[in-house]
Formats: sequence, structure tokens, C-alpha cells
Amino acid sequence: MQQSNIPLWLIPLIPLAGAVWNGVLGKRFSHRAVALVAVGSTAVAFVMGVLAVLAVHGGGRLESHVPWIAAGSLRVDFNFYLDPLSSVMTLVVTGVGLLIHIYAVGYMWEEDGFYRFISYMNL
Repeated sequence: MQQSNIPLWLIPLIPLAGAVWNGVLGKRFSHRAVALVAVGSTAVAFVMGVLAVLAVHGGGRLESHVPWIAAGSLRVDFNFYLDPLSSVMTLVVTGVGLLIHIYAVGYMWEEDGFYRFISYMNL
């Protein structure tokens, strides 16, 4: 199966971007817009996770990005690795997270700090 062109670092970055967006600008927008950003970013992360998992198909995929620790001959890079175990966890975390976001939007809809709560959920 062909490798996915989706960078693995985007899977956690998309909900983080939704958290920052709602945390900084959420008070200026309606509940509907805040919910759309929160649920939408989580849904996009889930779909990207599914596509990445389908592309891995039993193998592994490593993405090296930047050195994290460099001391003498010791070098520790900041990497993303997708193997069968992390594939399952990626789907569980993003899938269940999406369902929790959908439930939380309905549950917290009438609360004053809706945008703040939803921002923390994305975080």
C-alpha cells in the first residue's frame, strides 16, 4: 500500500490550533462557530489519523523533525512514529475525543464559559 502524504505531526497540531483559535477568539464568535471549530478540528484529526493508519498497513512509519536534546555524542530527536500499536491509540484517542466533543457541545451549550471549556477540550 502507498505511503500517505499526510504529515503525522498534523494530527495533534490540528486540535491544538482549534484550542488556540477558540481560546483567543472564541468569545467574539457565536456558540455555533466555536463548536464548529472544536468539533471540526477534532474530526479532521480523526480523518487524518484514519488515512495515516490505512497507509501504514502493518508496517511502521517514522518522521524525524528536530533535535530535542543534543549533548556531546547523545542526540535525541523529536520524532513521530506510527506502528500498529500507535495506530490503534491514534484512532482511539481521536475517535473517542470526537465523540466526547460532540457530547460536550450539547451538554455545555447554555453555559457562560462555553468557548473556554471547548478550548480546553481541544487542548
